[in-house]
Amino acid sequence: MPMRRQGETWEPAEPGRGLLDVHTLEPVISPVLISDEKIVMTDWELQDPVVKVVRDQLTKEDRDLISWNGDHRANDLSGFLEPISSRNSGSGC
Repeated sequence: MPMRRQGETWEPAEPGRGLLDVHTLEPVISPVLISDEKIVMTDWELQDPVVKVVRDQLTKEDRDLISWNGDHRANDLSGFLEPISSRNSGSGC
């Protein structure tokens, strides 16, 4: 998606959302692509949103997120520390 700077912000260089068909470089008009066709989601498409939910929850709990991995083949999906307030009070991890 080609972008251009407009003052302090960036915006698509092409009309609309700025999406281009990778093969034809013609603009992609998203509503035209809507259909009732069933499309199977990949394992990654299922896993990554779940990892995002966990990350958001850890952030709400005031935990420092060290790392995360949305790859469904990985064993460790996230690393985090005890809440910041617990670490600062000396209660440890």
